Amino acid sequence: MQISNRVASTLLVAACGLTLAGCGGNGVTREIVVPGNVAWTDTGLDVQAQQQLVVNATGELVANPENKTSPDGFLAKPEWRKYNLFAQAPHMALIGRIGTDGRPFLVGAAFRAPAPASGRLFLGINDRDTANNKGAFRATVTVK
Repeated sequence: MQISNRVASTLLVAACGLTLAGCGGNGVTREIVVPGNVAWTDTGLDVQAQQQLVVNATGELVANPENKTSPDGFLAKPEWRKYNLFAQAPHMALIGRIGTDGRPFLVGAAFRAPAPASGRLFLGINDRDTANNKGAFRATVTVK
């Protein structure tokens, strides 16, 4: 059976989109809103271990009227780490995990590293009680 060049090109584009690796080398990029009052947000991106993961985040979360933070979290308040999901990162920092039971890692405002595992990428807030948080982070996520 012979297929046309157009059909072959369409199949190649579809395969590139499904693998997320991006056949052209540019990868797949998504804009994700990470609400401050939600523990984990599903990015809709499945990654393979060692794929390059790039996240750039902006925005602001408010824990109370006197305390606002960027995706890097409360750097000057190490005593707040007792409220964290992930002890090694600042409180209310943007964190990630791969898979529903994956080990959390610090994302912050800028992250660039190989994916530590294979599975679905989630972004979250480093806070055990997100119900009182306001605001959101906006993350641009690229998987190459």
